[in-house]
Amino acid sequence: MSATVNSAPSTPTTPTLSAVSQPGCGGTTGSFTITNYNASYVYTISPSTGVSRSGSTITAPTGSYTVTATLGPVPRDHH
Repeated sequence: MSATVNSAPSTPTTPTLSAVSQPGCGGTTGSFTITNYNASYVYTISPSTGVSRSGSTITAPTGSYTVTATLGPVPRDHH
């Protein structure tokens, strides 16, 4: 019987944000894009009230936001 211990996954890169779209006249939401989006990461937008994300595009009410990327849950292989 043998066992293999794999190295830890790499740390996600810091999200780069661009394409900021300001609300139009009388509007209350804008949007921005995660330029280096990676579908295997879990993105957290703070504050999150009223925020929605579709892929790399984030739509949010007026305000300032912080976006962080983390690795998703590590799959467990049970034998």
